Amino acid sequence: MLLSNASILKCIAQKQIEFNPQFDPAKLGPVGVRVHLGSELLIPQAGQTIDFEKKSDIRYDKHDLLNGDYLFKPGDFILATTVEQIKTGSELMPFLDGRSTLARLGMTIYNTALLLDGPSNEWNKPVLEVKNHGNFDIRLTFRMPIGMISFIRVSAPIIKGEIKSRYSLPGSIMPLL
Repeated sequence: MLLSNASILKCIAQKQIEFNPQFDPAKLGPVGVRVHLGSELLIPQAGQTIDFEKKSDIRYDKHDLLNGDYLFKPGDFILATTVEQIKTGSELMPFLDGRSTLARLGMTIYNTALLLDGPSNEWNKPVLEVKNHGNFDIRLTFRMPIGMISFIRVSAPIIKGEIKSRYSLPGSIMPLL
């Protein structure tokens, strides 16, 4: 069941949903909470060959939005995170949705990582798989509205420790293969 804004507020009051930084009621929509682009961008370096039969270290260039905006060109792909971290109880599964305003420009914020399936009861910082499919240069800025986090109530509590995110590196969004 998808939670409404009234249910989200109730879950926040009961600490079944927590945000860091603290939840801002102005960011609450009918079925989710607006999230914003974090400061670190990872830009995959061109010319790499990824071999899933061998451990690969993917090379990225980093861009810190605190030091300046980033011009996102047509065809570009980057990894990013949200400013917000989310923690949920074991009966809730957060999921990410993009902004229609950005989608109309050709920008998507996930390829397959719609569900934020990290361990419940632990802080989860959504990793964004950002692609510019459009014909526009898009200026990316720190804290720009990037998407929405909504919540689904699952049929039974998620067993703690059963789900481990392979992308959970403290202080980093660097993926592991």
